[in-house]
Amino acid sequence: IEWVMSGSCVYPLDFSVLSAQSMFAGAVEGTAISRGYAFAPTLVLDDDRDLEILSIAPSVSLTDIPDASEMGPLLARLLARIGSYPVAPIVVCRRPLAALAPLLPLVSGFVFERAAVLSHLSILIREKGLPAAQAPELYAYARAKNSLLIDIGDSIVISSPGEGAADLGHVPVNSSETDGDEHAYA
Repeated sequence: IEWVMSGSCVYPLDFSVLSAQSMFAGAVEGTAISRGYAFAPTLVLDDDRDLEILSIAPSVSLTDIPDASEMGPLLARLLARIGSYPVAPIVVCRRPLAALAPLLPLVSGFVFERAAVLSHLSILIREKGLPAAQAPELYAYARAKNSLLIDIGDSIVISSPGEGAADLGHVPVNSSETDGDEHAYA
């Protein structure tokens, strides 16, 4: 979110694309945060008040990806969880909290329940070229899976191995978005 100040009042601004149509169990409100491709196991992060607090603390860098080793035991535990995976996982979490920025070099993509394309983490995700999408239905689907395939180009496709060629989550992408790098893990 960007902001402007007028007098003594601060006005938050968010020019994010808020929704798109889908063929995932009917109409789905969703957004492509960043284009790309990833196939990896899922790392589901449950809500953690400490992670939210860490996201608003001064330890979050506005100009770079912070060093996770300097952000305390919570991030150390997350790094250990990521290290236990055979490949970089796809993170599934409710919101793009800024404290997740140190994980960007270690993960292959993101699925959020709710996110704005102009949030701090969303911007960093695009800069790193990681695929990411948000939609409540896609989030619920991803939470229940051990691994996912994310393919975000002209549309968002999120599926799980062993379920055939079914298009389990398809949300059209705004054609004005820039392409991200592809991240494929086998």
